[in-house]
Amino acid sequence: ICRKLLNSITFTISKSQHESRSHLSDQAFDNLVNIRKLHEEYEEYTKIYGSVFTVWLPKPYVVITDYDLVKEAFAKKGDDFGGRSGIFPDTLLQNVDNGGVIFSQGENWKEQRRAALHILRDFGMGKNLMEEQVLLSAQDLLNILSSTDNKEEINLRWPIQPRQTIREDIERALASYSVDQEPECLVQAYYQRMQTNPNLNQENLLNVCMDFFLAGMETTTTTLRWSSLFLAAHPHIQDKMRAEILSVIGREGKPTSSHKANLPYTNAVIQELQRCANIVPINVTHRTVRDTSVGSVRIPEDTLIIGDIHYIMANSPVFEDAQKFRPERFLMEDGVTPNKKTVEQLCPFSVGKRQCAGEALARVELFIGVVTLLQNYKIEPCKGRTIDLEPVFASVLFPKEQPLRLIPVPH
Repeated sequence: ICRKLLNSITFTISKSQHESRSHLSDQAFDNLVNIRKLHEEYEEYTKIYGSVFTVWLPKPYVVITDYDLVKEAFAKKGDDFGGRSGIFPDTLLQNVDNGGVIFSQGENWKEQRRAALHILRDFGMGKNLMEEQVLLSAQDLLNILSSTDNKEEINLRWPIQPRQTIREDIERALASYSVDQEPECLVQAYYQRMQTNPNLNQENLLNVCMDFFLAGMETTTTTLRWSSLFLAAHPHIQDKMRAEILSVIGREGKPTSSHKANLPYTNAVIQELQRCANIVPINVTHRTVRDTSVGSVRIPEDTLIIGDIHYIMANSPVFEDAQKFRPERFLMEDGVTPNKKTVEQLCPFSVGKRQCAGEALARVELFIGVVTLLQNYKIEPCKGRTIDLEPVFASVLFPKEQPLRLIPVPH
């Protein structure tokens, strides 16, 4: 009955009107039931309807799958496309309406983002101080791994309840803090700014912490999990990468951003890991705040927009043989110079004014995490097993759980 009702509705707008064409069919109805296939459906819709089209989920969303058009919308016309949906599921993780950084909009978004970025910079984002903290975390991981030597099987999962954990962490950070003290963490620094900025408050503090905790934990950790699997599946690439790392940093050296210039192949592998992991199947929704356009397509005010960076990294023409794991695509023929075309369209953190606020920190974490792991271990599939690179759909595309062997690299 529902399918017949949906199929009785025709919602195709002619190209002469220069508005996004829409798709509503049995397949679209199936998407409402089986949303895990949605990012794959977008690939098929692009072939049929072009790089700007409308889907109903059940509200109409305009989907953009071309890099230049996404860049036009989110970067060049970022103010026009800077709103958020304000509806489920975007509101699911908000403690208060229009709170935090990721899902807020308007003046509150500007205030929360500005405060968060200033605090991160004060604590050394993009500086040696932040790298030192990441290196300490990497050493903690090595200590845990070394304590499990010769064990047949280990499990490194620690289940937590994020919202409750963050509330407790905030209470703990503020319990003995006075605003005349030098803040030692984001919570204390934000609380200090609350005393002079009425736009900062306790509700937004929880949302900001949730944003950074969940975005950082889920995306960076998932990318590192994918990295282990891709490297185990491509041992020749792993060996070449490790040889470069050991020749530049050595077995005992500590990787820092200063080494990047001398590690062109390693950088290319990490970029290809991000492209192939491609973990965000459905991006955070944008909303137009005024009548605008993208390309030749008119977009009315209050339209929900999805910029499909997943499609771009999996299908853009600049990524030849996109289904293959080939780090060399990010380098010119000399094997050293970055390939500007492919580097530009690598956009795991999105593009424009609303791209990830923690991008700089995430890049440091990923670089240090991967390099530290390869300095110390060779990653292999367990005997008799092959690596399964088919993802599991959730809020991000997770790798399937599967065992790996970590073989210590000789000193």
